[in-house]
Amino acid sequence: MGNNRRTTTHHLYRVLFTILVAWSTTIALCGTHARADSLEDEYVRQVIEEDQQHYNDYHTGGDDDDEHAARQQQQQQQRQHQHDEEDAFRSQRQRMQEEREAAEREAADRMAAERERQFEAEVQRMNEEQRKLARKQKKIDGRVVKSVLRASGNKNLYAVLGIRHRFPGLKIPAREVDLFGALRFTIPGISLFSGELSEKQIRKQFRKRAMEVHPDKNRDGRAQEAFVAVEEAAAVLSDPRQREAYDAERARQQKEQLERYKGAVKTAMAYAWALTRRTVQVIQTLLGPFFVPVAIILALII
Repeated sequence: MGNNRRTTTHHLYRVLFTILVAWSTTIALCGTHARADSLEDEYVRQVIEEDQQHYNDYHTGGDDDDEHAARQQQQQQQRQHQHDEEDAFRSQRQRMQEEREAAEREAADRMAAERERQFEAEVQRMNEEQRKLARKQKKIDGRVVKSVLRASGNKNLYAVLGIRHRFPGLKIPAREVDLFGALRFTIPGISLFSGELSEKQIRKQFRKRAMEVHPDKNRDGRAQEAFVAVEEAAAVLSDPRQREAYDAERARQQKEQLERYKGAVKTAMAYAWALTRRTVQVIQTLLGPFFVPVAIILALII
């Protein structure tokens, strides 16, 4: 009986131990699942937060891009508006300039017609010999006036005053001479064949030209217009600053014109060379092996 009791007690301990182990295992598994669920929840939360951040960044960046695009469009519209205003101002100024020039031409034409009428009226009161002399002198006056107006139209103020050729001349700069330290002196610079015009020479040429085209002496109908052009040219060339600015602008225009001429010559030469090569190639193709003998014969004949 004692053995049965011990056996029963032993089985009871084993059952209790088994229950305890099972309960501990269950608790451990529950803790593991809880931690796994917690980690999974944390991961999901981080993913959601990252997605939300990307979403916010995308929309925020889109708003910045839209704002930047709107600002650029506004600036472009402002520049376009300013450009349109400048074009309108230039067009208005050009139109006013054209209207003023047209009015001046109309006034000059009326004055020229009136002077021609007066001249013809005076000629009718002359005898035959006087008429011939008057008309001959009028032709001479007309050539002078035409020359002045043509030079004025070309913006050549020197030609307006009758100065046809201007040479740069040869300038020798000043030089200091030292004779072994015993004697020092400076040789002043000199100009040989100087083409520079002094203010005195310009005034002299102005007086001469003004007398040739003065309306009281010159009987051409446009003498008054030529006289005004002579006065304006003398006013510019007599002022050192205005003359310097005019010479610089004139030199720039001449340089640009020379460059255009050079470009035109190069283009013409390139075209001629290409045409020549093409012609030779065609002839060579047509003649075939006879091209060289024919070329030699032609060279000997020429």
